[in-house]
Order: sequence, then structure tokens, then C-alpha cells
Amino acid sequence: VGGRNYPFCILERKFGKLLGKIWIGSKDIEWLGTTIDSAINHGTARNFFKHHRDGYKAIHVVQRSNQNGHFLEISEFHSGSLQGFLRLPEGKVRQGWRDFSLLCRSFWDRVAPVKGVNGTYAHRKGVRDARKGEESHAPRIP
Repeated sequence: VGGRNYPFCILERKFGKLLGKIWIGSKDIEWLGTTIDSAINHGTARNFFKHHRDGYKAIHVVQRSNQNGHFLEISEFHSGSLQGFLRLPEGKVRQGWRDFSLLCRSFWDRVAPVKGVNGTYAHRKGVRDARKGEESHAPRIP
């Protein structure tokens, strides 16, 4: 899938092995964050199911459990066919769900460019300026 409509790929890995992935768009990221928040508030006593449809694409979030505990299964469907899925473990006091929800809701805060003092964007600091043949600023290493 991917492309312009769904440019973001979320991968699930364990010990370097790919377990699952989904391709989502910018509106899907926001919806996913708020949906996981509602799953946190919903509790584990009853079933939880939410879906989001965008043209031929659908995303389902289902709460499930096994012998290892509760988890959210995030599935991506395209034209009714399963394309990918992620399993998001609950963690202690639902901390795994909270962290992923915070990541989804604050995604655009991290990538929004901030214009610098001399007209360059902050995310371009340390990038070579091809017109001048030199670096714009020394890169900051955290």
C-alpha cells in the first residue's frame, strides 16, 4: 500500500524479526491515538472494538487477551482483505497502551518544522547547504 495517501509504516519487531506492520495516513494516526485512549478508559472487563474507514481502507482496533495478558490488535484491511496487523501489549497499569497513544497524538509535534533565526528550519541544522558549499550550522548531538 503506502504511497502518498498512507505514508507512515508502523512495524512490530521482536528480537529483530518482523512480526507485523500497518500503513496509515496522517488522519489515521490521530484517530488511533484517541481510540487507544478510549480503550484505556474502557477497561478490560468488557469487549472493545472500534473501526475507522477511509475509502477502500479500514482499520480495526480490538481488545483481546491470552495467557500472557491483554493486548490491542490493530488490523489494516484494504478492500476487505487483511493487509497487516500489530499487537500492542497492555503492560503494567496499561502503560504500553498509554505510551503508544501518546506517541500517536504527539506525532505532529515532533515533525513540525520550526523556522530558525537566520531563515533555516531547525530540522535542517547541520545539513550541507549546496548553494554555499558549506554546512549551515554545526549539528547538535543530544
